[in-house]
Amino acid sequence: MINTIIGKSSIRLSKYTRLNQFANIRFISTNKSVEEIYKEKLLQKAKDQGFKTIEELKEHLKEDLDKKKIEFSKIDPLEAIKKYQDQQATEETEDMNKPTSKTLGPVNTPKQETPYKTLSSYVEIEKFMELSPQEIEYIWRARFSSANMAENHLHSVLNKDTWNKLFTTAKENPIFVLPLPRDITPEQRADGQIEKGSELFYVQWLFPDSNTTHVIITSLIEYQLHKEFAKPYLTISFFTDLMARKQVALMMGQLDLESSLSLSDCTLLLLNLQRFYGVIGGKLADERIKILQSFNKGDVSFDVNKLVELSESVE
Repeated sequence: MINTIIGKSSIRLSKYTRLNQFANIRFISTNKSVEEIYKEKLLQKAKDQGFKTIEELKEHLKEDLDKKKIEFSKIDPLEAIKKYQDQQATEETEDMNKPTSKTLGPVNTPKQETPYKTLSSYVEIEKFMELSPQEIEYIWRARFSSANMAENHLHSVLNKDTWNKLFTTAKENPIFVLPLPRDITPEQRADGQIEKGSELFYVQWLFPDSNTTHVIITSLIEYQLHKEFAKPYLTISFFTDLMARKQVALMMGQLDLESSLSLSDCTLLLLNLQRFYGVIGGKLADERIKILQSFNKGDVSFDVNKLVELSESVE
């Protein structure tokens, strides 16, 4: 930066120096005519060209000047300008009337990109179609196992039966809330004791196309404040492009590192998502489905305490 400033300053300084040099020139006033001042030089020039006197040189120059005037008078500058303008207008009209389809060729309409990521955003689907389900699972898991990806990504592969059960339940119940255990700090309690509590997270399923399904998870407080503009804390995507031929669905979850969630929180949310949507069975499977349906119907009997109890139970 210093070098740049110095360089510019030196350039400006040199300009001002040159201007000052010109400003210091003094003009000499005189009453002599130009011919008197340069008489000797004019006489020498006349002799060099074969003339004895300055008058003979002037007469010769006068004749040359008259000839050039006659030659220049043959050209009308206004007429030349008008002719040029007419020529330009004619060329522009011809260019406008020329067909452009042959020179430009057909217009290639760019392929419209989706505003969301699909399976092709991560892998080459055609090549995956050539692999076995086991190879697909191995490559898919490896795709998100690098150090930078493992920090905030989840991944899994679902078989056809598991996906169909999850998808059917999600279509019928596209919204829900899931609790996460949280410590209530002494500052949040009047008696200063540490107590276990829960934080609720809002879950919404989206179905943008036949092969892509998204699950958006954010805190319930975030959703209540911003509604559809709430910031996603965790985005889970399911891709079924390979289902018809390979009988598998691929899952990828991405955590917003600026959110209040940790990767272990996301794992627990995903586990309870499967439990309440009927993928994981058990003694309490029917009760979990029932409370899920109760929430989507807006039933006043929906009990948050029962939801927390069912989420914490291992049965």
